[in-house]
Amino acid sequence: MKNNKFLLYPLVLLSLFGSSIIGYGQTQLRIEGGHLVQSGGSQMVLQNAEFINNGTFESTLGTVVMMGDGSDAQSAIGGDSLSTFYNLQINKSANGAQLQQNIQINNELVMTSGTLDLNGDTITLESVNGNIVNESESSRVIGPSGGMIQKTVTLNAPSNENPGNMGVSISSSQDLGSTLIQRAHPAQGLNGGNSIERSFTIAPTNNGDLGATLRFYYLDAELNSNTESDLGPWRQDSAFWYNPASANLDATNNYVQVDSIDFFSRWTLAASAPKLELNVLLAGPYDSSSGEMTDDLRSTDLVPTTEPYTALSYDYPASGGGEQIDARILVQTGSNAIVDWVFVELRSSADVSTVIAARAALLQKDGDVVDLDGRSNLSFPEIATTETPLISIRHRNHIGILAASTVDLSNGTPVLDFSTDPSLVEGGAAALLDFGDGNYGLISGDFDGDGQVQNTDRNALTSNLGTSGYLPGDIDLNGQVQNTDLQIKLTPNLGRGAQFSY
Repeated sequence: MKNNKFLLYPLVLLSLFGSSIIGYGQTQLRIEGGHLVQSGGSQMVLQNAEFINNGTFESTLGTVVMMGDGSDAQSAIGGDSLSTFYNLQINKSANGAQLQQNIQINNELVMTSGTLDLNGDTITLESVNGNIVNESESSRVIGPSGGMIQKTVTLNAPSNENPGNMGVSISSSQDLGSTLIQRAHPAQGLNGGNSIERSFTIAPTNNGDLGATLRFYYLDAELNSNTESDLGPWRQDSAFWYNPASANLDATNNYVQVDSIDFFSRWTLAASAPKLELNVLLAGPYDSSSGEMTDDLRSTDLVPTTEPYTALSYDYPASGGGEQIDARILVQTGSNAIVDWVFVELRSSADVSTVIAARAALLQKDGDVVDLDGRSNLSFPEIATTETPLISIRHRNHIGILAASTVDLSNGTPVLDFSTDPSLVEGGAAALLDFGDGNYGLISGDFDGDGQVQNTDRNALTSNLGTSGYLPGDIDLNGQVQNTDLQIKLTPNLGRGAQFSY
């Protein structure tokens, strides 16, 4: 802190009403244990000066203006006490201003010129009137080292509402209730690179079955070397980032719009990841009368919200592992209901034993393999679109399959329907179970997940008969280890194995 010049208000109540004070040079406006009240439209202009609050600062109608061309330290807002501004204006011709404490804005944060660095601290916008004004390419809030802008607002059936003018517009026919919105600016490491320098966390009280639309605004100055035409939405559920369904990019008005959002979480923008549209059926829970699988595990609340494959020692060669889902996804019924988790691998075309990427994914009743939002095609954040891998799909008590041919990830979203076309699978129809109705499925009975149905699987399952829960011996996925698992789903497949090495 610079102490060569300062205005000091110790242990007093000083009121400013309809007047101005101006601090020049390397000045500090310091409040040490006192109470400074700014009201009646007064203005405090700090020219290359610091605002240091170690007491109480109350601004009911006035404006504090940070001006000048000095260093960040000469235009800092710091101290030990929370400072609450009515209006705060940043008007720096050079070097910007910097937070060194949390602050609250009750009316307007006015960005006239220069940047305001969050510097790891938080700006809270008052719930009704707190607003950001005039943010632009040349004058904006930044935060490469962390920090956030946040606002809590009630959103009931919102229609293109942009709370606090923070840059995220929300629409939904549902009442979201009290909703916390947080905007941050560190780039996220995604897709072998980085996201733009902006992200939003949206946390409504009512956060399910929203059918919502999100419009994510950004500034060109935040692109962080991303090519604007490549931008797509990324969301984070638990600790895992993924690239959900396609979105609409409006590069003229600088936003990406995502529709049909069931629940909100954390979002950013980056180059879109390679995606796969996959369909596969499991023989264990397959119901020939419907041509789909049963979802008994879901309906009895047995599908775990964290993937099971890490605990089973499946190999994640890069990112992935520990994927989690929001429990609200498991409310979905019908053909899109979740049956279980599956394990999807991208294998090297030069050496099929080499796994270059792996993901846990969700399997719907109709066989669609989807991402962690329960609806989008599966994305692979760490893989370049120049890859031409082989796809394998594995399940914890079924024999896995390997695609017969590589896929070109640079050409849109490859579609592989293993449930109806056995020629897509290495080994053809011999590597699948033919249901006799035009559909094929993964062979059931691999109790220990080693790629073979053997006597060891039968013996292990026999010792678990009569148990219930989310268990490897529950081959028909009804939540029970029964004679049907042993006699119908395992024993007829003894001696069968995968067409590739795990």
